[in-house]
Amino acid sequence: MSAGEFEELESLLELYSQAQGLEPAAAFACGFKTGAAMMIEVLYELNRRT
Repeated sequence: MSAGEFEELESLLELYSQAQGLEPAAAFACGFKTGAAMMIEVLYELNRRT
């Protein structure tokens, strides 16, 4: 493997590592928003009935 190919491989591996870190953060944010929306809906319905 030439030096240029090795540098390109290192660059790709770095990008892959960064992308792997973004996926769990995005999943957490999505779950948090869904949970918050569900709580708002439940509290709205409970408040509406009283």
